[in-house]
Amino acid sequence: MNNSDSNQSSERILQLRQQIDRLDEQISKLLLQRFEIAVALGNLKSEAGLPVKDAHREEDVLERVSASLSSSPLSTRVLKLYERILQECRDAQNT
Repeated sequence: MNNSDSNQSSERILQLRQQIDRLDEQISKLLLQRFEIAVALGNLKSEAGLPVKDAHREEDVLERVSASLSSSPLSTRVLKLYERILQECRDAQNT
């Protein structure tokens, strides 16, 4: 690889990292909002004597998320991450 190719690669790496940084900022804010809403929901469930976990609701959420994803091979990873998000939100409702 010559110097010009190396410079182009370095610049492209920087651009991609900047894109990831912008996405991370948006994702973190959205996740915080989701957690805050989940905690409020957990409080209402507790007051109503309802269990935190609603398996049917979680299935619906995962189906909706799955349907919104493209057929990319990475979709499975996103869905697994979303399962973890649901678990963490459930845990936050219990605290």
